[in-house]
Amino acid sequence: MNNLQITKDHYAKYNTFYMKTYGSILQAYMSKNPVEMLAFIAAKMGLKDGDNVLDMGSGFGGPAFYFSKLYDINITAINIDPEQVMLSEMFAKKKNVRNIKFLLHDFHELYSLSSEFIFDKIYFLESIGHCNNLLSILNECSKVLSKDGFIFIKTMFSNSSFKKDQPAHVDDVREFYGYEIYDELYFKNIVSKSKFIIDEISEFPNMELNLDRVNDFDRSVKDAPGDMISNNSKFGWKNFPMKYIILKKLGV
Repeated sequence: MNNLQITKDHYAKYNTFYMKTYGSILQAYMSKNPVEMLAFIAAKMGLKDGDNVLDMGSGFGGPAFYFSKLYDINITAINIDPEQVMLSEMFAKKKNVRNIKFLLHDFHELYSLSSEFIFDKIYFLESIGHCNNLLSILNECSKVLSKDGFIFIKTMFSNSSFKKDQPAHVDDVREFYGYEIYDELYFKNIVSKSKFIIDEISEFPNMELNLDRVNDFDRSVKDAPGDMISNNSKFGWKNFPMKYIILKKLGV
């Protein structure tokens, strides 16, 4: 299944709904206080003045705007959706933000970025599951990441305690969003074949989630498969626990 094409088609169809219900921070697992979640991510990434950062799948630009206000950093934000890139550029112009560069670019093809693009930090915020080949994406990242740099990933995993019902839910997410819900053992195995090692993997902090946005989207989108979205609201993401992962280069 081509997750990337499903993703392109999905956002082309639903961008208006997302902008209306989610705003500029396009994250399903979101605290009622967005600053709380973004501050946690910034701290885990160890962002500091002077960093050159790559946002892999930038959505409407919300996290990048937040990080760019906190630190004197340069962010390259890539996205495969032309409307999201256009809106992000519009927001940046309105906010007079000059340290973020939004690019219409496929994150499977980092090799085609100019050789001047070397990054200290790379982050995927609920975006890595859209890739077609996890190992290929990690190998692409290794080409543009500095020797001492690292990758921060926020993504969902399948939950072994729900194995009986998981396959259908995983297929629903893949077919509707173009997003892969990884089995953790599979994910770790792929990383072991890459040029990275797992420095940290842990469940995302238990924050008070803003599930109203998810429910608003669920009500707006009538062709969502079954109760997939609302089920996550009811169960508090027990179906797909959200985790963060920090990857560092081998040999560092």
